[in-house]
Amino acid sequence: MAECSECGKQSMSFTCKYCGDKFCSEHRLPEKHDCSKMDEKIEEEKEETDSWFQKEEVKKPAPSQKKPNYRKRTWKNELKRIFSTNYTFTIIAFTSLMYLIQSALVGTSASNFFYDLL
Repeated sequence: MAECSECGKQSMSFTCKYCGDKFCSEHRLPEKHDCSKMDEKIEEEKEETDSWFQKEEVKKPAPSQKKPNYRKRTWKNELKRIFSTNYTFTIIAFTSLMYLIQSALVGTSASNFFYDLL
């Protein structure tokens, strides 16, 4: 148990983080005991945090005169890229193509075959 620096009451003490004195629960806040060092400490903390956020000038590199060599996108190049990188799309396209070829080779006679069985 410590004695309050403001009123002298014996109670559980709270230490002020600004001035370091001990206070009771009634005077524990810096505003309640008119802390003299609070403003100084707040200014110091602001200066310290402001130093973290100071903007430094970053020099941008000069733009290079050489333009990047981009390939011109054509529909052939796009199809090659799609089929070479997307295997699922390639399998679906191949299956659909085989279905169309088989349908064209067999013709309409195969489709009538099932109706004749009924």
